[in-house]
Amino acid sequence: MSALGNVVAFDTALAPAPSARAFNAKARGVWAWAAAAVPDDFSARRALGRWYRYGLPPAHSVEALGAALLVFVGEHDFHNFTRDRDRTVVRIDAATAGLGDGEVVLDFRGPSFRWNLVRRLVSAALRVEAGDATIEDLERALRGRAKADLGLAPSEPLTLMDVEYDFEFDPVGDGTTAARVESLLAERALGTRFLEQLSDRLVSP
Repeated sequence: MSALGNVVAFDTALAPAPSARAFNAKARGVWAWAAAAVPDDFSARRALGRWYRYGLPPAHSVEALGAALLVFVGEHDFHNFTRDRDRTVVRIDAATAGLGDGEVVLDFRGPSFRWNLVRRLVSAALRVEAGDATIEDLERALRGRAKADLGLAPSEPLTLMDVEYDFEFDPVGDGTTAARVESLLAERALGTRFLEQLSDRLVSP
């Protein structure tokens, strides 16, 4: 799983923008791109809303996945879709399927999500798309207390896109960190090109 919108809070004598740049200078594998001053009693966990996105190859059916995801919208007891044993009643404000940049994207919005909930909802929707489950199966898994396991989708395509509060974050310009990220992107592109070349040879010996 990756996160574009994860939030951390810490005490510092620096202003928001300089503190974000100082954080970037020390951290590895994580980068701050926005910052805000918050009250002493602020907790990053007390958010108004969260937005998760799951990416799939473009061959998937937006219509079939969207119909399956619609079952999950609203307040439900998701005990069959999380490993958590308490606080399993969750409200999902939106669960949609659409076309993104060369992929099918599944978007989930709500105040909070339980452990592995999004990945299990994705797996359930994929089973409906494949014909291995029905929408009625999803509805029964929500209503019934009997154990129902509809699988767990891989974590890699999942991204926490944003976390919403009652204030705005200010973007932080950081050329040094931007250069580091560009270098990492170039390294990843080399690996992608290798796989493309390997695929070409496997298809056309």
